[in-house]
Amino acid sequence: MSDQPDQLEQAAPEKAGTARLSAGRSPLEQSLAALAEPIVEAAGFELVRVRITGGDQMVVQFIAERADRTMNVDDCATVSRALSEVFDEEDPIGEEYTLEVSSPGIARPLTRMKDFEDFKGHLVKAELIEALDGRKRFRGILDGMEDGHVMIADESTPVDAEASDENQEMVWGLPFEAIAEARLVMTDDLVAAHTPKEQSDQEFLQEPKRKARKAK
Repeated sequence: MSDQPDQLEQAAPEKAGTARLSAGRSPLEQSLAALAEPIVEAAGFELVRVRITGGDQMVVQFIAERADRTMNVDDCATVSRALSEVFDEEDPIGEEYTLEVSSPGIARPLTRMKDFEDFKGHLVKAELIEALDGRKRFRGILDGMEDGHVMIADESTPVDAEASDENQEMVWGLPFEAIAEARLVMTDDLVAAHTPKEQSDQEFLQEPKRKARKAK
């Protein structure tokens, strides 16, 4: 097994398992996550990710789940109501938008340090903000966290011609803070690992709810 490239040897600072990826996130996404997290937790759920999309019509998507990683349409409605109560009062966005709440789905995004530990052994793909050793995209078997790095056994890495083991893998240590996006890849093993309630790739979506700018 090859050693990591020198560029990846510097460990990122150690953080709690609930630390969330922030690289590439807009200041508004990060501020909404900070506002939403205690609301979601008070309702009995965990916040996985906040994402802002849309062109003329902004869509603010909150992905949440229970501690046991289940989430159904009624749960989405519960989280949506809890968020709406506070967001209607505080108006943190200041323009029209659609509020959307969903479950992570099976091929879920990985956003917290604990996600990279909990789904160890599954196929994952990750993208960095900036290239390391000429690469931004990585795909392989997730091997947990080590000293602030996400460990991925990457079978696509070319093997040194002088190496005797043709099946040699490169294990990459990707700095947690440098990851822009990471998610599980749909496989039979991943589907089998889910409970019957979750054995569908379709996310449960709450009907978008219109918000309007408050009169000043």
